[in-house]
Amino acid sequence: MTTPDEAKRRARTVMATDSEWARIRERAAADDLPTSRYVVQQLLRPAAVPAPPSLPIDVQWRMVRQLLMLSRVEKHRFEQSGQLEAWETLEEACAAFVESEARLG
Repeated sequence: MTTPDEAKRRARTVMATDSEWARIRERAAADDLPTSRYVVQQLLRPAAVPAPPSLPIDVQWRMVRQLLMLSRVEKHRFEQSGQLEAWETLEEACAAFVESEARLG
């Protein structure tokens, strides 16, 4: 059964070399999609957000040092207040978050 949107589909033209079209067909097959549906989905994907410009290396090193300092100060504060277990729980949660983000990226 076709949806109203599918009933309105019309043939369009795409210019590609034979090798380009073969790669497109392979990728469509890998995604288990008809070639035309694959092309449409690829073209309608949200555009990737460009990466921000890189910071100078000396700024990056200063940021790392400051983050390490803040982390050590906070850990010391937790230790002094007898809450080292809470610190370790937070540390594990942060590590899990970073790992899950790395898998998505």
